[in-house]
Amino acid sequence: MISKAVFHNTPLAKDYGIFDFSFEFSITSLIAFIPSLGLQWILEKLQLFLRRIDMI
Repeated sequence: MISKAVFHNTPLAKDYGIFDFSFEFSITSLIAFIPSLGLQWILEKLQLFLRRIDMI
């Protein structure tokens, strides 16, 4: 937080703000993406399992 406050007072602050936003956005999108990926994998496994039961 302190380094961020110091950095915002430099000429690079404008560019850093864009970078900081994109970095935070990528992390949040990654956190949101991982569960959906896991859910998709679980659903695929469940479908395969149900198909095997249907065959029997």
